[in-house]
Amino acid sequence: MLMNLKDYYLTVAFIGFIFSIVFLFLVPLTPINEPVAYAYQGKEISLLFPVGISFSAAIDFFIYIILYILFSSNEINMTQAIIDGLGLSFVVLNYTNYFMIWYVWKPSMTILPLFILIKFDGIKSLQLDLGQIVIILLGYRAYRRIRKPHLPPGPEKTISNEGPQQGGAQ
Repeated sequence: MLMNLKDYYLTVAFIGFIFSIVFLFLVPLTPINEPVAYAYQGKEISLLFPVGISFSAAIDFFIYIILYILFSSNEINMTQAIIDGLGLSFVVLNYTNYFMIWYVWKPSMTILPLFILIKFDGIKSLQLDLGQIVIILLGYRAYRRIRKPHLPPGPEKTISNEGPQQGGAQ
């Protein structure tokens, strides 16, 4: 069954929203081997939520990559919508994670192509931004889907060859 682009991307947005919520429910299950509370500038800060979002985003990313590799050539629209929905939910969780890092520690963050530069207490960290890579993959998949010719809904059209047939009357 063919889906038009509007219905497909509404489905992707809905699936992405649902996956984001599901993966946020994994936050309390985060295995933390650090102290749960962190004293910073006279305040006690719980690390469960920032570390938990990072954990949830990592699980989402691994599932997305595995499904992308295994099923990206599948022609079933729902499978493709699930893959794109997982990617969209990863992007949301990834940037929620960076927001939580900013909210808790207030570092200086600069978004660069494929990287994020984080400066905190004189220390610089250049991190690969997987969110940008997934956005590029989602953009590529959207470009391919938009450029792919779609048949209008209705009865299937068959191509008939009305030319001369072998073995026919002459």
